[in-house]
Amino acid sequence: MRLGLCCLLLGNEASEFRSTTVTWAKKNNDKIYNKLKNIYDHNLNELCKVVDYCINNNIWHYRISSSLFPLADLEPYSDYFNDYIDNKEYWLMSRKKINEFISLGGRLSMHPSQFCIITNPDKKISSSSLTNLEMHGAIMSNLGIHENFQYPINIHLSNGKRSQEAINAALLNIDKLSMKVRARLVFENEDKSYWTWQKIHRAFPNTPITLDYHHRLINNEGEPEWKAHEACVGSWTRYGVKALFHYSEGRDHSLDRSHSDYINELPRYSDMDLEIEAKQKNLAILDIRNKQYIFD
Repeated sequence: MRLGLCCLLLGNEASEFRSTTVTWAKKNNDKIYNKLKNIYDHNLNELCKVVDYCINNNIWHYRISSSLFPLADLEPYSDYFNDYIDNKEYWLMSRKKINEFISLGGRLSMHPSQFCIITNPDKKISSSSLTNLEMHGAIMSNLGIHENFQYPINIHLSNGKRSQEAINAALLNIDKLSMKVRARLVFENEDKSYWTWQKIHRAFPNTPITLDYHHRLINNEGEPEWKAHEACVGSWTRYGVKALFHYSEGRDHSLDRSHSDYINELPRYSDMDLEIEAKQKNLAILDIRNKQYIFD
């Protein structure tokens, strides 16, 4: 089992990804495109630093931040993002570093926010979600990351109050996605509402399932953990890909949805990679190693 870092570094080597807001952009229309270029250039440099940290600290999975390119999926700023995508020179250093990471056995993923919802039949909501997903796919492909489930884009389905309506909307929206997204798209079980791993598997039997152990603990159908683990692992291995799951613990008690700073104990399996969603990020991974919970 390999542990994965989510988005940011903390501590002495803390990462400093930059951002901006729609409010600032609207007030500074004459400055925003220059500012976006500076932010995008800076964030790609920071990405390289984080990947270097992973290589130097034997961390072989990294979840790329969805905030790498602020405003990139919003009009009219998406036009600038598309221009930035087209300029290959901007990407040379980051592509080289990503290629080094992958060549050493590294794995990468992305996780759009909870507002990226493909199960809503509302065309406005689904349209913005599809645009957001295409942005993620474009980022990964332009970084030279292969288009398959080894490097997934993971989303929550949400909107499960009317299950068949949600399923129909999702299937319709998936058909609208480019291959750079569909070839990577996987679904995660929810900590509330409808989407347990069983319901995802029944509705989307050909899609790998990201098992979040903490979500399953809170929202399950009474099955033992090992059964959920084996079934979800199988949804990945059918494609010849090692499963990639999520792990966190409750802050104040086991069923607390808020994440703890550190991890006390890992699931005792070795046939998956595991993104650690503790609030202390890389410091939590180093702490786990110090406690010797990891199988060598």
